[in-house]
Amino acid sequence: MIIKLNLIPRAEKKRKFAFYFSWLNIYASLIFILLTAILVSFLWIDKELSALEREKTFLQQEKKRYLEEIKKIKQLEKENQEIKNRIEAVVNLKKTKGYKIKILDQVLLAVPLKKMYLTSLKVNDSVLTLSGFAIDYENVAIFLKRLENNPDLFKGIDLKYTKRKNVKGYNFVEFELKIRI
Repeated sequence: MIIKLNLIPRAEKKRKFAFYFSWLNIYASLIFILLTAILVSFLWIDKELSALEREKTFLQQEKKRYLEEIKKIKQLEKENQEIKNRIEAVVNLKKTKGYKIKILDQVLLAVPLKKMYLTSLKVNDSVLTLSGFAIDYENVAIFLKRLENNPDLFKGIDLKYTKRKNVKGYNFVEFELKIRI
């Protein structure tokens, strides 16, 4: 009869098997956790991607709306500039409206009464051309002096000529002036 003696306790044998089984569980658990992490990361990335795509479409719509607004603003700025130009033109017209009348008034006030007569008055841009007859040279000089007393209206007065002329038996002085206004 042979007696077999097992010197290794029974519990240790189970523990080895349990220990081996435990490593298999750990590997399986790690693989499961790893696969779950990969799946969750793919789902998270997909969610982020869809959120970014929604944001991209929203930003494109905003960009399109802002471009339309920019076009409207540019159109309004153009219209505003046109209105400013019109207003400036009206203001300039109002400023110069009475200017030529004022010039004519000052010229007529400078003419010595019953001693000088104007035969021609022409206005071109900034030059006023006058011609006429005076009784003598002294009245032409008086006329020139009176015109020179208005330097704000008349920038420069040039006497083109004066000459004696016989009209219907009377001796007159014919003259011509150019006045810069």
